[in-house]
Amino acid sequence: MFHLFLLFHCAIAQENTLKIGLFRTSIIKEITLELGENSQINTQANMHVWGSEKRPKFQIKAQGNSIEIFQNDIFLGSLKQVVCNSMESFSILMKPIQPNYKGNKYSGELRITSVNSVLKIINFVNEADYLTGVLRGEVGYDKSNALYEVHAILSRTYARFYKDKHRSEGFELCDQTHCQVFKGYYDYKPYLQAIQSTKNLVVLDSLKGDLAELLFHSNCGGQTSASEDVWKSTLTYCRSIRDTFCLGSQQAVWQKQIPLDVFCNKLSIENPTDSTAHYSLCDKICSFSYNRSEVLNIGNKKFKTTELRTKLNLKSAWFDWECKGDSVYFYGRGFGHGVGMCQEGAIRMSELGYSPSQIIKHYYRNAIIAKRE
Repeated sequence: MFHLFLLFHCAIAQENTLKIGLFRTSIIKEITLELGENSQINTQANMHVWGSEKRPKFQIKAQGNSIEIFQNDIFLGSLKQVVCNSMESFSILMKPIQPNYKGNKYSGELRITSVNSVLKIINFVNEADYLTGVLRGEVGYDKSNALYEVHAILSRTYARFYKDKHRSEGFELCDQTHCQVFKGYYDYKPYLQAIQSTKNLVVLDSLKGDLAELLFHSNCGGQTSASEDVWKSTLTYCRSIRDTFCLGSQQAVWQKQIPLDVFCNKLSIENPTDSTAHYSLCDKICSFSYNRSEVLNIGNKKFKTTELRTKLNLKSAWFDWECKGDSVYFYGRGFGHGVGMCQEGAIRMSELGYSPSQIIKHYYRNAIIAKRE
């Protein structure tokens, strides 16, 4: 049994394996693990337990820089690391207990340690299985095959481009929106078909031949943003383009009301105390621009619209506004940073019969799709 574990562990290491930090933004104190027939839990104390049809359950608790492990509430020991391996997909079910989150199934290997009484969980998973979890997290179910293929290509490109994003933390990518939303392995046939049919396809910058730094968002509101209008870098394939495909979606337009005193407080500007000051400020607030603005003047200060989006918790950085009484009213378009592919626009394009190549080239100008092992 021990030799089987060693052979399997070596086989994983030879594959194109990604290291994914799970629940990175949460303080996880305790989890449960359930093992299928072809999975195994291994500890530094040389304890190896195989799963079965009954799916034995283990409790893993953080205690300082050590881990306490239990099986059916029976204490098995205190360890520095627990390793859980799966010899097939979806054999490991992991569920956080403190805090109480919904569990996911994982393939590959889970390595669990504790740092200052917080569990650190890393999933070593092959690229194809990783992509199934990303398609589940970023796209969901009941979408067209073309859309799944588009996201398989984009997510593969993203994973390879940002492979060292979390190197200082001991893994490569996280499972949150900071990277790509990853919800473990999921045996959903449309995901598997899209990943297989686009195997090793990525998007390249046609000018440099390098992997493209692909970005996407929920809804652009009718026009995407150039990369340098949101961030410092200029990406020749992320240009501002007109895009009407997303305009029928609910997130294409939005409204928000903010009390004037709250508005002033969040922007650290003086709250008007008399009618003259009130008129002066509110007169400058009104913008009603029909194009995406980059910088706005408010109360003798300049603000980037991207900064206002963050400070005021707005859905996007494209909005008009006006002052009515003691409130500021925002009338916005789109949801997200607006750079790269508009996901709801891509959904509509796929429904209208556009091919994956047409969708990708619509949103990423000066980019090409190529095969890279």
